[in-house]
Amino acid sequence: MTFYPDDAPVPVELRTDDLVLRMLGPDVVEPDYEAVMETRVRLRAWSNSDWPTDDFTLAGNLDDMQMHEREHLAREAFAFTVLSADESRVEGCCYFRPLGGLLKRREFVAREGQEPLSDSVATVSFWVRDSALPRDLDRQLLGGLARWLAEDWPFERAVFLTNDSQTRDHQTLRDMGLPQVATLRSKDSGLNWQLWDIPPR
Repeated sequence: MTFYPDDAPVPVELRTDDLVLRMLGPDVVEPDYEAVMETRVRLRAWSNSDWPTDDFTLAGNLDDMQMHEREHLAREAFAFTVLSADESRVEGCCYFRPLGGLLKRREFVAREGQEPLSDSVATVSFWVRDSALPRDLDRQLLGGLARWLAEDWPFERAVFLTNDSQTRDHQTLRDMGLPQVATLRSKDSGLNWQLWDIPPR
């Protein structure tokens, strides 16, 4: 099975009590840039990179968003902006990508009793801006994503992807009853990435 079935429609939108998810694109470049720069220190740990640098520009953010839009339309990966309920503010982003791309740079270590996952399994990563954390929007996002993926997305399998820095998200995933099924060990650093299973409804 490929990452996404050729004949399946791509879900367009998710709504929760306080959030709206829709395709990430250049139409939200300015509010997205504001959210990225507010959260830049935590995002560097989240991405295990220097992105976004202190001198990251609006033009650079536009380039990133156009790349994500191309991937989304080509069904190579899917990126969603996370908006407030009135769609006036960007609260974060989430990304659905095939596991195969991550395995090129990381070693797969399955939990005891778990089989290795195929390259086409969808990994789901996410972030919310710093000012959204006191309102627990990250927990609302995770709960909404788990339901959306289980009910509306025809992936072979989907797993949440986190890394060692995301201790708050780890607790939320445990509270949701999602099992950690594997670890990805970076080949060029000591950072571990965790895969958490999203069971179908």
